[in-house]
Amino acid sequence: QLQISANKCSVLHIGNKNQNTKYKLGRNHLIDDPHSVKDLGVLISNDLSTRAHCNSIAKKALRVVNLILRSFSSGNIELLTRAYKTFARPILECSSSVWNLHCISDINTIEQVQKYFTRRVLYYTPL
Repeated sequence: QLQISANKCSVLHIGNKNQNTKYKLGRNHLIDDPHSVKDLGVLISNDLSTRAHCNSIAKKALRVVNLILRSFSSGNIELLTRAYKTFARPILECSSSVWNLHCISDINTIEQVQKYFTRRVLYYTPL
């Protein structure tokens, strides 16, 4: 028999006309009803917007970009660009076909990471 972990279960109510029914697992454990759920690496909110996911991956990629800029003290643009393409860009592009961007603010959030990296690399490298 398959054992289901009650702590890992959640219910996502999608839509305005959904009645937000409370569900139980077993006899006494009430399943939680969060505003958003992470499924297969993609953060899905109950209004199906991608804003929370875009903010999450932008923060994660920005941490990686700052780590790259702190780790490599040389001003070699090719080295920094290769490190960006290897470590930061896959974070931004992961599952992009699922959360395809439609909102301008989400596009700007993702593009700010690349703009930040480009600005820092060009500012700190000697010509």
